[in-house]
Amino acid sequence: SEERFRTAFEHSTTGFALLGLDGRFLRVNSAYQRMLDYPEADLLRMSYLDVTHPQEIEESRLFVQRLLDGSRDSGSMVKRYVRRDGREVWGHVSGTLVRNPAGTPRYFVAQVQDITRRKQAEEALRVSEKTYRLLFENNPQPMWVYDAKSLAFLAMASFSIAEWSRVTSTQSVFEKSESSASSMISAV
Repeated sequence: SEERFRTAFEHSTTGFALLGLDGRFLRVNSAYQRMLDYPEADLLRMSYLDVTHPQEIEESRLFVQRLLDGSRDSGSMVKRYVRRDGREVWGHVSGTLVRNPAGTPRYFVAQVQDITRRKQAEEALRVSEKTYRLLFENNPQPMWVYDAKSLAFLAMASFSIAEWSRVTSTQSVFEKSESSASSMISAV
């Protein structure tokens, strides 16, 4: 069974680390080494705090303390690490404290999934949504978004609402928009 564990540990695509009660690395697999760009020999001279992003250190300490004081048996958290080259990498950490049959703490087991690409995609989406919202809300032309099936309005730019209310019975919204667009084009 020790052989099966060693094989799973070494060949997993998820980063695995065994840590002493002092937080120092006892063993790390190749996925963990690749994620942080450190060779095993370097990591075995370090603690988990040495590779934790400075803004994540306090939360990481609290996570470990809760395992040690018995307030939780295991847990998970999302945190940033600092690679050897100084770049940030995001990880989803699942950790547990292994105890002997008498309940005495022996060592920690941490599994870390690299979620950097997911976090980058989330940030790109956030920026894109913010940009779209600013363009939509500040566009001088009447704009609205509607559901193609029901034709229900989903959003309408503030300017569109103000413009709509100024439309007279003799001038359609389309004519007003066309007139505004012509003015903008001639100004360019």
